[in-house]
Amino acid sequence: MEILRNRDAFNFSRTFKENQRWELDNFLPAARGSYQDLLKKAKFAADSWKNQKELMRLKAIEDNSKRIFNHSQTEEWAVNINVHYNNWTNFSVEDFRPVVGAFHDLFGVFKCDSCGGIIHLSKNGITAEAVRCNFGAVNWNLVKK
Repeated sequence: MEILRNRDAFNFSRTFKENQRWELDNFLPAARGSYQDLLKKAKFAADSWKNQKELMRLKAIEDNSKRIFNHSQTEEWAVNINVHYNNWTNFSVEDFRPVVGAFHDLFGVFKCDSCGGIIHLSKNGITAEAVRCNFGAVNWNLVKK
């Protein structure tokens, strides 16, 4: 959930709410969209540098994240009905296990596999330069040649 609390990690906006109460659907579409946009920019940058190895790696990340995003979207109904309408009493552990798995995978998209940290947008002034983790294992260059 840290990625959703820290909107600056991916530079996405959120709607002002006077009561300061946001729900997952206030953040998740923006986080997904920013992630996909930044991944697209990283692919363009890799292509401009003729770095085919990096381009192929980024395409594999894109394919995996699309699969995970789609899977989590198919499980969102269970979160809505259980959280917002107290229908959780009618769900068994086995009913909810795929939902937990889908959202575990979803939040894993925004984390570094090596250090476990949240990946974030790195800027030089107002110019986006990279998506990276603090450890440096994730480092998507956004600067084109």
